Amino acid sequence: MADLTTIHPATGWDDRLYVSIRRGRDVLLAPLVAPLAWLGVPPLALSVCGVLLAASLIWTLVDYPRWANFGFFGALLCDGLDGALARRRGCDSRRGKLWDQLCDSATWAAVLLAILAAGLAPVLPTALAVYLVPTLLFLGVSVSSLRGPMGFNPRAGFYAHAPKIFVYGALAAYLLAGRHWIAPAVLCTDIVGAASCLTLLWLLRRRDALPFD
Repeated sequence: MADLTTIHPATGWDDRLYVSIRRGRDVLLAPLVAPLAWLGVPPLALSVCGVLLAASLIWTLVDYPRWANFGFFGALLCDGLDGALARRRGCDSRRGKLWDQLCDSATWAAVLLAILAAGLAPVLPTALAVYLVPTLLFLGVSVSSLRGPMGFNPRAGFYAHAPKIFVYGALAAYLLAGRHWIAPAVLCTDIVGAASCLTLLWLLRRRDALPFD
C-alpha cells in the first residue's frame, strides 16, 4: 500500500489533493478513532451503521428535519471513521475495502432515494446518479487492483468520490439553511460522474498513467 505520508513529486494535482484530504481527515478524526480502536469496534460495524443512518432519511428528510440532520451527518461521520479506524487498527484488507465500497454505494443510493421521495430533484437525473457512483467506485477498485492485492491509487480514489461532493454539499445546505440546490447538484453529479467514468476507463487502458509506478 502506498505510504500516505509521502506524495510522489511526479504525481498530478488530483493525486496530491486526494492524498492530502485523506491524510487531513485521518488527523481530524483521530480523537474519535482512538477510543473506538481501544474498545475494539470493528470498522464494518461503522460502515453498516452509516448505511442505516442514511436509510433513515427516506422517512425523516421532509417531516422530521432534526432527525434528518442526525441521520445525514451521522452517516457522513461513519463513512469517514470506518476507513480511519481500519488503518488505525492495522486491519485494512482487500475484502474490507470491497465491503466499504459496497456500504458507500448503499449509503449513496439511500440518500438519493430520500431525495426522490421528498421530490427535491427530477427522477431521471437522480436515477442516473444512483448508478453512476457505484460504477465509479467499482472502476476505482479495478484501477487500484492493478497495483496488487492492497493497491492504493490516489487518482482512482479522487475520481471515484469527487462526484458525491455536489449532492452531499447541496443536501447539507438544504438541511442547515433551507437552500434548494439539490436539483442542479444532481445534474452536476451526472456530468462530473460521466467524465470521471471516462477518466477511470482511460486509466485502466493505460497502466503507464498510474501514479507511483
